Amino acid sequence: AGTGFANGQELWPMPDAVEYAAMAVNLDRGLGPVLHFAGISYPPRYTIGYPLILAAAYPLLGNRPERLCLVTALTALVAIAGLYLLTLWAFDRPSAILAGLLLATSPHFLGLSTCVMSDVPALAVVVLAALAFLYAEEKESLVASALCGLLVGLAVTIRVTNGALLAGMLAAALLVQPRRLQFARVLAFAIGFTAFPGLQAWENLHYFGSMLSSGYVFWLPEVYRSVFMTFELRFLFVRLFSMYWHGSLVSYALAMLGLDGLLGQLTLGSEFRTLEHARCA
Repeated sequence: AGTGFANGQELWPMPDAVEYAAMAVNLDRGLGPVLHFAGISYPPRYTIGYPLILAAAYPLLGNRPERLCLVTALTALVAIAGLYLLTLWAFDRPSAILAGLLLATSPHFLGLSTCVMSDVPALAVVVLAALAFLYAEEKESLVASALCGLLVGLAVTIRVTNGALLAGMLAAALLVQPRRLQFARVLAFAIGFTAFPGLQAWENLHYFGSMLSSGYVFWLPEVYRSVFMTFELRFLFVRLFSMYWHGSLVSYALAMLGLDGLLGQLTLGSEFRTLEHARCA
């Protein structure tokens, strides 16, 4: 794709929601997960998972980008219901009700549930993947194993850091019931998992020249020097932009407590923008 100035700097600041919506619309039109502005094409900054979900729902929403926020709202309901079921499986009904209420009343969760942002959909897919994993382990089901792999792959292509699920699930399978770990179910999981990351690898190769390249590195090389940077421990504490003055860990912890901005950083919804600007693409 032809590009404008280096790293698309002429487009900044641009709301995340606009990027996600633009990618979804272009996917629906068969143009690929790219950005088109003023006759110029730009490679995508974000991974393909969330735009694929938006693109699938786009025709059902009357091809109206301003309605894409409804997709996020629906995934919020899925996340609440999924967390309820997950907690019910692990504990009891009062605990499940409390977990659902805590999530549903979280200020940060409520705010992002009305935005065209990937945070809430990522949570919903992760919870569904955990439920599929538990069912696959309990019933020794090949279908559930493949579905779990598919959901984990989707979660990874929504947020790369969701790859930590792989380590958690492997540890759980080996520590709890190591003798029941069957090759057939592992293979089913692997086949399901490769679908979305395989598509992402092809996209990276097509737009950036390498399967391990990242749109973040292209757009923000001074911050994301490597696709693996977000897995580094220092990433939790280094200052990123003007909003993460005290690092991601402190900022997100305060946000989940409803105390966003307590130490002076900008609100989490305002990476170069406010939550209101990101609302409804």
